[in-house]
Amino acid sequence: MAEFPKSPIIGQAFLPGDELAIYVWTGSSWQRGDLTAGTSGGSGTAGTSGTSGNTFGTSGSSGSSGSSGSSGSSGSSGSSGNNGTSGSSGSSGSSGTSGNSGTSGSSGSSGNTGTSGSSGTSGLAGNSGTSGSSGSSGSSGSSGTSGFSGTSGTSVTVPGSNNQVLTSNGTGGISAETSLTFDGTTLESPNLRSSNSGGDEGGEILLNKPVTNTTITTGMVIDVFQDKVRIFESGGSNRGGFFEVSKLAAGVGTELTPTFYFLQAYANVTYTLPGSYTSDPCRYSVVDISSNVSSAWFNTSTYIFTPLKSGYWEISGTYDVYRGSSSEAGLAILKNGSTVAAVGSIGAVNLIIKKVVYMNGSTDYVQVANNGFSSNSRTQSSSKSWFQATWLGS
Repeated sequence: MAEFPKSPIIGQAFLPGDELAIYVWTGSSWQRGDLTAGTSGGSGTAGTSGTSGNTFGTSGSSGSSGSSGSSGSSGSSGSSGNNGTSGSSGSSGSSGTSGNSGTSGSSGSSGNTGTSGSSGTSGLAGNSGTSGSSGSSGSSGSSGTSGFSGTSGTSVTVPGSNNQVLTSNGTGGISAETSLTFDGTTLESPNLRSSNSGGDEGGEILLNKPVTNTTITTGMVIDVFQDKVRIFESGGSNRGGFFEVSKLAAGVGTELTPTFYFLQAYANVTYTLPGSYTSDPCRYSVVDISSNVSSAWFNTSTYIFTPLKSGYWEISGTYDVYRGSSSEAGLAILKNGSTVAAVGSIGAVNLIIKKVVYMNGSTDYVQVANNGFSSNSRTQSSSKSWFQATWLGS
């Protein structure tokens, strides 16, 4: 009995030769099939035998089936040849009428391998991997060669003395200003000029406010606006004041900040008033009030007031001038000996007089005097017999 092949592969056929049968390996056992001899058909052209191998080759793709011929009588079975490599299978034709199985011929050589199929579409790209850690820093490069040295600059000699401010002389040189110095804190110059000017606004100077004990918000400004010179806060509600130059006296003759100038004197004496309308100086012998005025401006011996400040003065006086109920008495103001104001009446007791007069501040003087028809003894006191002089302005 023929020996079955060792290490067969699935689908491998084996013809034992000593029996009319075929065996096929299923992977676990040889399955036997009987070969029934039919009437042999005409023999076809024999194919070229392939190189015999000890085992079956892999099956090629099947060729297309030819149409079935009429069945001939079965020939005698030849001996089985060695199995060659299986050809590639062709596409299946339509099945003809099955004839009786003849003896299997020897296997033909394997057909050529078919062309590869087209590649499938690419899969989706995967996510990017995480970045690798930074490499270590490279070593420093060697230093380059030193550049060439530049030429030396020209030395400049600075003129002038310590703290003098340097200015251009207009020809490319430097001048030291002898009248303009700065020591790091104080800038000194004979004149200061603010050149700002535009529209109604003229020059302006800003003064910083004090650090403590002040209600000023930011600073104080001195400026020129139209005909006015103004002093005011630079912030807040702009508190301040001004004076109008067009209303001031020529020759810088107006005091910008009027000061209260005032003097008062009174009489403290009992004596007989003269009659016959004799002019009698009111005897104000005590100066009791003087504000910004020297008490020496009033002479308590001659009772004359000579102010050493020019301008308009308001002169007031009161005196007990009573000469009797039927006698006339009066009171007058005299400037440089001439009457400039007078009052009087019959039976007058205490008269008061007032007049504004201009005094030149050097030689002009005033005096208050009384007169009357009859003589009479009267007592003068500070409450009813006084003199006042008030400066109103220039």
